[in-house]
Formats: sequence, C-alpha cells, structure tokens
Amino acid sequence: MQAQDISTIRNSIDVYSNTPMVGSSKFNAMVGSNGALGGDATSLLTNPAGLGVAIAGDVSATLSITGNKNTSTLAGSSVNYNITKGNIGNASGVAAFQLMTETPWKFINLGASISTQSLENYVETAGNTNVSIQKILLTAQEMLL
Repeated sequence: MQAQDISTIRNSIDVYSNTPMVGSSKFNAMVGSNGALGGDATSLLTNPAGLGVAIAGDVSATLSITGNKNTSTLAGSSVNYNITKGNIGNASGVAAFQLMTETPWKFINLGASISTQSLENYVETAGNTNVSIQKILLTAQEMLL
C-alpha cells in the first residue's frame, strides 16, 4: 500500500509559493531584488519589464549544485537519504537593438531565460510492524459498542 509522505507537501510548497531563488549569480547575490532593477535577463523571472532597461546584449549561464541530507527516525529505526546534484541552474540572454530614430524609443530588447530547480528532496520513515489498521478499527468499533 502506497501513501503520500511529507516530501509531497514540501515539494508543492517549493513549487507553488513565492519565487524560487534560482537565477544568474548576479540575481542570487542580490537576493532576487534584481527584478526591480532590471537590465539582466534573469529579471524576466520576477519582472519582465526589467528587460526594458538593458542597453547591451548579454548571455549568461549559472551552475547549480544542490545537496540534501535527510534522516528520519521512528521507534529506534533510522532511514538516511543523501543526494548531491549539479546542473545548469539558469541560462539567459538579452539582445539589445539600438534604434537610430528620433522617437523616444532608444532600444528594442529581446530576452529569454530558463531556470531549473531540483525537487529531489525525499523523506522516508521506517514502518512500525506493531501498528495495524485492522487493530485500530476494531478497537474503535469496540469502543462504540
């Protein structure tokens, strides 16, 4: 019999809440405030309008290394989980085209950015063979009678 464990909830929270802290090294060094400043393709992750202040083309890629170590203990029995992974955490680019016209528009900027986040963080708890659903249900039924 399979059931969900706490890692399902934790991974859902990581994916669906807030902006993950993944991006270029500049984005991470500024703790994500780069979205307000713009000028970097990673700002597309938090504020697409930030691309409008770029005045030069740029291409960047950032290596991401993730390490997780979990230990779960129940009734004296422990289960360990260790993993270290590396991948390209972010790749982005901006192409800035300067306009030589009399319009207020000075540049047209095109950008693309992709960021990845590892959700491989697993917690498993050893089972307890002394607990049985049938025993619990029978005890509850006896209490009702």
